[in-house]
Amino acid sequence: MAPTTCLCIGFLLLLGHGSMAELQAERGLGLEPVAPSSGCEFTFDKLQPLEPLPKLKAEAGTVEHFNDTNHQLSCAGVSLIRVVVDSRGLVLPSFTNGGALIYAIKGSGFVGVTFPGCPETPYSHLKEGYVATVPAGDSVWIYNDGGKPLEMLVLFTTSGKANKLWPKNRDFNLAGSSENGRKNIFNGFTAESLSESLGISQFLATKLQGPTDKRGPIVRVPAGLTPEQQPWLQASNSVGALKPNASNASPVYNSNAQLVLYVTGGSFRRLQVVDNRGIAVFDGVLRQGQPLVMPQYYVALAQAGKDGAQYVVFKTDAYPVTNYIAGWGSVLRSFPVGVIAAAYNVSTADAIKIKNSGGGGASVKLVGSYA
Repeated sequence: MAPTTCLCIGFLLLLGHGSMAELQAERGLGLEPVAPSSGCEFTFDKLQPLEPLPKLKAEAGTVEHFNDTNHQLSCAGVSLIRVVVDSRGLVLPSFTNGGALIYAIKGSGFVGVTFPGCPETPYSHLKEGYVATVPAGDSVWIYNDGGKPLEMLVLFTTSGKANKLWPKNRDFNLAGSSENGRKNIFNGFTAESLSESLGISQFLATKLQGPTDKRGPIVRVPAGLTPEQQPWLQASNSVGALKPNASNASPVYNSNAQLVLYVTGGSFRRLQVVDNRGIAVFDGVLRQGQPLVMPQYYVALAQAGKDGAQYVVFKTDAYPVTNYIAGWGSVLRSFPVGVIAAAYNVSTADAIKIKNSGGGGASVKLVGSYA
């Protein structure tokens, strides 16, 4: 079947020029608003930046999880890891029970996604600031073709229509072993069964199982790797940034998505997140390398540090709705002057100032279009 007749779509790359990219899911990823369980009732009453746990080493890279003692990520319906792949390193093929978003913080490489019914793997070139989307259940591999380490942030979904297995991320490895010692799926079958089913020798069947493979999920390819197919389906978006010591022009909230904010450069000298009680559930500094879960409807206001703030925002809905309190197209701008004057007990002149406050909306905004 030719690639054009396969449903090899939904694998997109977005471009963020060293600043901020709002990463949302495409159709089929299963990224959806999550209704927190009773166990999550108090999780979002006080938000906490997540700190990285000790790195898990593989032959050609590292995997880093985050300490989420308050279960903020699971209550938001996502999980998050940071992966560093050495030059000529290959992240072995695997698939998960939810969709994934792969954001390149530094470096470059190839990302290949195997779609159902497609005999060959379409791939795209992942560069700094780009994001690759991987639908739930589709196998993916990543190869670092550059001379520098490829650093990525990977967000997995753990709930939604695509995942009816369990509200927890599950990796199904197709080769090698995972960082916690789990074997790949072939290891669960007998070599005899694999040999007969695939029409290969038992020796090759045993190689598929990799019973003695200790390289981990990222392996080195000494001779290098050149993808066999042409690049497939790329797109780019231009984005803005928060300048040094600048504030976003308006408090902002998302009405249909949970958010995970991750600082890729600089810092926020002050980030405030307010809940429905009018209480700041987070009011503090957010530094490079720290993720923060921002719940649906919670309102945020940010001030960049002296070196500015570069960050990425993952949103758990295919069509996220962002609401600005002030500025063009905002909540306050839509109110009649009389409503504002009565609501805040101010004069008409002051109501006009309030109505027209906030400049031009958010100072960081995703622009451009998909190819």
